[in-house]
Amino acid sequence: MIKIGILPSMQVDKENNPYNDIHLFSNIIINRIYDAMAMPVGILLNDGKLEEETLKMCDAFIIGGGKKIEPYFLEVINYAIKNNKPLLGICLGMQAIGLYSYLESLNPKNLSYESLLSSYKTIKQNNEQFLIPVDNHYNEKITKTNYHKNKHRIKVKNNSKLYSIYQTKEMDVVSMHRYAVNKIGKNVLINSTCGNIIEGLEYKDENLFILGIQWHPELEGEHNILFETLVKEAKKRIKM
Repeated sequence: MIKIGILPSMQVDKENNPYNDIHLFSNIIINRIYDAMAMPVGILLNDGKLEEETLKMCDAFIIGGGKKIEPYFLEVINYAIKNNKPLLGICLGMQAIGLYSYLESLNPKNLSYESLLSSYKTIKQNNEQFLIPVDNHYNEKITKTNYHKNKHRIKVKNNSKLYSIYQTKEMDVVSMHRYAVNKIGKNVLINSTCGNIIEGLEYKDENLFILGIQWHPELEGEHNILFETLVKEAKKRIKM
């Protein structure tokens, strides 16, 4: 069975309770992976660091939503590209792909994780706006019954992997975010937009499946096709 590695969000206890430093995983995404007939694998950190043996176990990856782009997001994207393993970024995960592509353009001759991390620290110190605030894309606090109130229409680019999956130029999606990608590298294609806001990115290289969407396919069953495509792309690479 195909194994999909899920990256956690980290919760660090501010009151210094050692039992409240925890990994957080979305049960909705876990269920979608099972629906796609694959096995979800939670990627656990070793004192904040990734173990490459864990990544080797996985056939593909998902970076989900959250509040902060963690350095290990960039490490997994770097690993997925170098090892040609499919990766799906959702919301914050897409923003991480956008950031990675921008850092990649700053380091064309040195794409090591260490050099990317160094550039990331530099642009943060320089207050470069690789993300910008956006209004009217998070209209109401999400519950299990009202997510449709955060829907808006996106336009999908014809010659994109995203279009090849959905076969439509426009669709309504649940998109809840207060920030939008502002800077990207030349190796990625904007595959969907809402006005002037980037709603999706993907790597142009036809040999790769590195795709990010700002919206939340895990909330609606008709978007199972995206998770099924991730599994299909993983199977394809195992047979290579």
